[in-house]
Amino acid sequence: MEADHYLLRLAVLIGLLLGFPTKPLSAAAGMFRIGSVEVPADCPLARNEHPRLLFGKAQLAEIRGRIEKPGLREIYQQLKRTVDDGLAKGSTRVLSAQVPLGILYQITGRKEYGAACRAAVLKSPFGVYAAEGAYGYDLCYDLLTPGERRECEQKMLAFVKQPYREAARFIQCAALCGSGLEEDTVARTLSELHRWCLARKVHLNRWAEDRGGDDNSHGYIGQHEYVGTMGAYQAWRAATGENWFDGLVWAKAMAPYYIYHYPPGRTTTANVGINSWGGNGYPEETGACDFTSIPQSLWKCGLTSWWNQNVVVRRKYDYEILDGHWGPVLWLDPEVPALPPDRFPEDMLFKTRGYVSMRSDWGKDATWVHFHCGRFESDGRNHMDNNAFVVYRQGYLACDSGTRGLNNPEQTQYSDGRHHERYFAQTIAHNSLTVGTEDIQGLSRSVCGGQVSRVPDDWLRAYGLPVNYENRYTRQAGTIVAYETAPAHCYVAGDAARSYSPRRVRRFTRQLLYVRPGAIVIFDRVTAVEANDPKRWYLHVMEQPTCVDGGLRPDRSLGPEGHFLAVGDTLRAAHAGSVLFSKTVLPRKAVIRVLGGPGHQFEVNGENYDMYPRWWKEVGTKDYQEQIGIGWWRVEVEPAVKSPSDLFLHVLWATADRAQEMFPVDSIEGAGRTGVRFVADGITVEAVFASVGEVAGHVRLMKEGRVLADGPLRSQLEDHYGLWNADPRFHDWTTNPAMRAVMKAGAIVVP
Repeated sequence: MEADHYLLRLAVLIGLLLGFPTKPLSAAAGMFRIGSVEVPADCPLARNEHPRLLFGKAQLAEIRGRIEKPGLREIYQQLKRTVDDGLAKGSTRVLSAQVPLGILYQITGRKEYGAACRAAVLKSPFGVYAAEGAYGYDLCYDLLTPGERRECEQKMLAFVKQPYREAARFIQCAALCGSGLEEDTVARTLSELHRWCLARKVHLNRWAEDRGGDDNSHGYIGQHEYVGTMGAYQAWRAATGENWFDGLVWAKAMAPYYIYHYPPGRTTTANVGINSWGGNGYPEETGACDFTSIPQSLWKCGLTSWWNQNVVVRRKYDYEILDGHWGPVLWLDPEVPALPPDRFPEDMLFKTRGYVSMRSDWGKDATWVHFHCGRFESDGRNHMDNNAFVVYRQGYLACDSGTRGLNNPEQTQYSDGRHHERYFAQTIAHNSLTVGTEDIQGLSRSVCGGQVSRVPDDWLRAYGLPVNYENRYTRQAGTIVAYETAPAHCYVAGDAARSYSPRRVRRFTRQLLYVRPGAIVIFDRVTAVEANDPKRWYLHVMEQPTCVDGGLRPDRSLGPEGHFLAVGDTLRAAHAGSVLFSKTVLPRKAVIRVLGGPGHQFEVNGENYDMYPRWWKEVGTKDYQEQIGIGWWRVEVEPAVKSPSDLFLHVLWATADRAQEMFPVDSIEGAGRTGVRFVADGITVEAVFASVGEVAGHVRLMKEGRVLADGPLRSQLEDHYGLWNADPRFHDWTTNPAMRAVMKAGAIVVP
């Protein structure tokens, strides 16, 4: 014990000589204080040991052992070959890849890697997202002269003093501790950001809940969140041994959050949220993909393992390998089995985000249906799309419309910005519903009676909510109030009334019943404050639809072209080898408009908010339009007679484009209830919904004389797979440890 106390006092003396602003709380505790933060006295950070951001010296032996194992050996060798070839050729890309160079230097001890890393670090701007310069500095620290270290440290300190990019600043504070450069400033900032990191965990877990989610789109998770938060947490784990990943549901559920948003046949996410510049297969940009190996190894997740092996790492170009292979080298567990998506259920709920992903099967030609009713994104560019849906079969059939362009609206060579402001994020561009035709000004602007994502205090009071920052900016504007999943169907109900101005909308609930493989029943109950405000139901499609039971009549009330009125009530929209039928059952007297085509595809109240021709030539190519689903046509359904309350009831059918006619649909009417009966894909469907009172309903499904379902639709969230107990995969879901991270404890309920 006396020897331990002597070593501790010696460590303190060394730390003071190095200018490290730490002191032991007590010899018995064996702890050091950095500002207000306590760290173990024997951790790499307290000992001022490098490397300590991505891993510590103590982990090197384990890393060297793992990269010899099948499944990881190939990844490591591919990274090493890429670096070796690039060094031999003088590749500027490899010569600037400081993190792969530094990792190879630490693993192999070869000086040529270290020298190249050192040269790259000295040129590094010490970037704002992933703190690559700090990683490089940390990895080749022993090769830098005192003067070179100070040069790097001054760059990091300048960044640390900036008031943004908290996670990257935290990483650089962890690199700077013990440098002797403004240690009080560094310690104070690290303490502040330490609190931010812990608060961030609470924030992210609130969005992820049990199944997954994030306050941003799939595209922005990588750039603005994943790389920073995961990097900060890993830096603290490597530097102190404290594991903030424990209980981080947000990270654990990231693989299913991406994979369940892959449309069939694709490994990039659908255009949902502000993802509308192209799909993302995983958190990427600035090396975010490297950190996907951490949840794979921590939670031994088979789906995350498949995701890493088949999407994240399966790349062939040198820049892809340099950018995404070093993470698996450090953290991937090659012994975790890779379980493909088809081993998991077809449906999944992401509660707080308000996403439900449904599909007929996991095949490439399957039908995929997505529903959204949840919190609005915290990013100011979020879409006002609660109670919206998307349908995909071989291509987009019911799509989000519009585009964010290549990047931000400030790119004036492509747009005057009005497309972004007046169309693409607005409710009118989504398969939802608007009430009224005028703009609505909250703290953000809505066009044409749509939803508003930022609300003033008096609106909160009208909603019956407390007035505070949290409610104003990140309130639960939409709520999924009911959900169930079963082998033959999936059902979800959303309440989006608080997404609208309380001066316009009193009620808007949507119930969506998806019957596999291709039938969708959508029932809406809408009450407006003013009876004269028109209620419009939207369906966006890629190509011009036809009316199969009466044709389309030109409507020149708004212009000489691009506008039509449907004579019948059943529309057919074909695209990419599939077709989507839509039958309006309610309102019985409905005005059904079809509008779109060149000059009208982004129209609001008679004005088209288009991108410039240069954008269509350089960015918005046909392939790009297909990738994100830029629809050129939309359907508007409006009651012919105005009243305060209206019911909308539609039956959609996604199938192969050889189908020219839709199946017959019979109405069901009764006291306080309404519904439909039809036969689709060999399944007799009877769906009835409550037209008054609480959100409720009943479903009966029959196939070849066998009852597939018969009972009330759920009145609350039943986020489990108990109704799947006859599925041959069910036993695996309940017992396979590699499925536990996705299937969550308590999710399986056996009836």
